[in-house]
Amino acid sequence: MEAHIEVWRGVYMETGGLDFHSIRTYVPVREETVVILKDRYFGGWHGLVLRFEDDTDYLVAGLQVTPARTPTNVVEGPLTEKEFLSQVEELMDGMIERGIFSGSMLVAKEDKVLIERAGGEASRRFHVPNNIDTKFNIGSMNKMFTSTAVVQLEEKGMLSFDDPIDRYVDESWLPKEYTSKITVHHLLTHTSGLGSYFTEDFVRGSRTLYREIDDFKPLVVGDAPEFEPGERFRYSNTGMLLLGVVIESVTGESYFDYIRENIYAPAGMTGSDCYEMDYPVENLAIGYSPVPGNEYGWQTNLFKHSIKGGPAGGGFSTVRD
Repeated sequence: MEAHIEVWRGVYMETGGLDFHSIRTYVPVREETVVILKDRYFGGWHGLVLRFEDDTDYLVAGLQVTPARTPTNVVEGPLTEKEFLSQVEELMDGMIERGIFSGSMLVAKEDKVLIERAGGEASRRFHVPNNIDTKFNIGSMNKMFTSTAVVQLEEKGMLSFDDPIDRYVDESWLPKEYTSKITVHHLLTHTSGLGSYFTEDFVRGSRTLYREIDDFKPLVVGDAPEFEPGERFRYSNTGMLLLGVVIESVTGESYFDYIRENIYAPAGMTGSDCYEMDYPVENLAIGYSPVPGNEYGWQTNLFKHSIKGGPAGGGFSTVRD
């Protein structure tokens, strides 16, 4: 029950509450009831999906909230640029006032900046406000830099998407019986069957252990594909990490140097990198997670990540690099 309460408390914190709009009907009829709700904070639409059972001990067999399309009886016409900007400013004001947004935002049309502002705090401990140049942890968005690097190398003829990764990933990572069947394409498309290196060993271990790509090897060694590569999709942090191994093998450089020199620098991204969190990097925000019921209301997420980001995530960037 505590887990259920935590889920619904999270829904409330993210939406400010959900108001009833209608019951959605389907043809053919589905074996579930979908209640359409509207988000109080953002005006978005959600579906409360209920599944029922003919059981004397309980009635509700399943319950979840999912995004929903706009109801057909709601007309939402196009906005003028002025109306759009006004709504964005109003939305930002409300989120900042309620303490549910901490970050920075830039809205541009072609080469003209229309809105540029920041809100919330980079450090709740010292009440340091965010500014437009504050660096934020971008989590798994780092995967797009890893993928871009691999595509660059393919375009240069230094690798092929069809290459089995045993050409680049040796058996100190995974047995050849696995890597000979997994291709670069499988890793890029999350179809390798591999899982995530964020294991119990990672949770229990010191974050300072993981600074370079090879440092993650002990967390990967015991992994095995859940299905035949290419058979289906399974989001995989381990797969993206191994693309970092591929990049280092092909280029002879560290993953971090290659990304810095071939992606960040050409794009003018001077405020982006995989910074090490135990160094005093200027204007770098501390991440927080809400903790309802705690006297502080928040908990830093520093100890939920490795000390340094990598191919699968954990990098930092500013909004206007």
